[in-house]
Amino acid sequence: MRTIFLLLFFVATSTASEFIFKWENYKPVKMTRKLPDKSSEERKWEPIRYRVLYDDSVFDDIPVSQTKLLQKNFKRALKFFDVKVQREEEFSIYKSLNVNTSKYENMCDEQILSSKYDFFECAEGTEEKGCDDEGHETLKDVDYVWFVKVEDNNQRIAGAGACNYVPGTNYKPNVGMILFGKKFLMEKEERITREGEENLYNILRHEVSHALFFHGELWKAFPDGQNLYKKTTRSIVYPETLGSGMNETFYGIAFPKALEEARKYLDCPDLQYIEIENTGGQGTAGSHYDADFLPYETMRGDDPPFRIAYSRITLALMEDSGWYKVDYSYV
Repeated sequence: MRTIFLLLFFVATSTASEFIFKWENYKPVKMTRKLPDKSSEERKWEPIRYRVLYDDSVFDDIPVSQTKLLQKNFKRALKFFDVKVQREEEFSIYKSLNVNTSKYENMCDEQILSSKYDFFECAEGTEEKGCDDEGHETLKDVDYVWFVKVEDNNQRIAGAGACNYVPGTNYKPNVGMILFGKKFLMEKEERITREGEENLYNILRHEVSHALFFHGELWKAFPDGQNLYKKTTRSIVYPETLGSGMNETFYGIAFPKALEEARKYLDCPDLQYIEIENTGGQGTAGSHYDADFLPYETMRGDDPPFRIAYSRITLALMEDSGWYKVDYSYV
C-alpha cells in the first residue's frame, strides 16, 4: 500500500480544498528490529498518550485570545479521543521519522513546520530522561504527536492529515498535522460570542478524526479494507437504481462495528453500506459521510448552518481500525 494520506479540510461550501501533502517524496523509516513475539490479542490496551507541538504561528500570527481559544478547544477535542491503544515496547516515534533535518520543517509538507527550532530537542537538565546520543527525546512516553500551525489563508477553515505511521503495523498513524486559517479563527471567535464554542469544538473533532482514522486511504489499511471500502457505480451496489443515478460513482464502507451501529440508528437491518460522499474535490469525496445519508453527523464534508453531532457509528468505525478501543459513553 502506498503511503499517501491526504490533508482534509472544512471549507465554507461543501467542496474541500485540493491541497494535499506531498507524499511522493516521503517514506517512513523501515523498522530495523523485530516486533515483539506477543500477538496483538496478548498485548495490553492502554490509554493513548498525545503530545502537541505548536508552531510559532500559533503564538505570533493571531491575537492572544484566539491562541487561548484554539489551545483550549484542541485540548478538549483530544480529550474526546481519550481512547486506548496497544503499544510496542521500546518503540520511539522519533526514531520512526525520516526527515532530512532534526528541525522537521519537511515533516508533513515543505512549508509546514517552523525551522527555527528543534521540536524534539531535549530540555536543559533532562538529558538523562529518554534522550539519544544526539540530544533528542526518544518519545517513548508518547503514542501520537500533533503538529499545529496557523496559516494566512482566507480559503482554508481547518485541515488535518496523518504524517507518519508505526513501522511494522498496517499503517497505524502516529503523527498528525492540523492547520487553521487566520480568517477561520477570527470568524469562530466572533461566532462564539453569539453561540458558544460547540461549532469550533465539532470542527476540531472532525479534523482530529481525519488524522487518526477517518480517511479513505486509512480505511484501505483496516482489516479487510480492500473489500469493505468500496468505490464502484451505484447500479452495481443497488441494481434497482433507475434514471441518471445509475452510473454515478458510489463510495461506501461496510466495516462490521460501524455498519451494525448504522443499521440500528437507521432501523435498517439489511443495510449493505454506509454511504460516503461522492462529490466535491479530492479532499472531500471518498473520505466523508454522504450529507444526505447522515446529515447530522460531524463527519459530513461541510460545515452546515445547523447543529451536528458525533455518533456511535463513527466511534465504532474508529474501533474497526483495530488500532483503538473506544468509550461509547462519550456520544
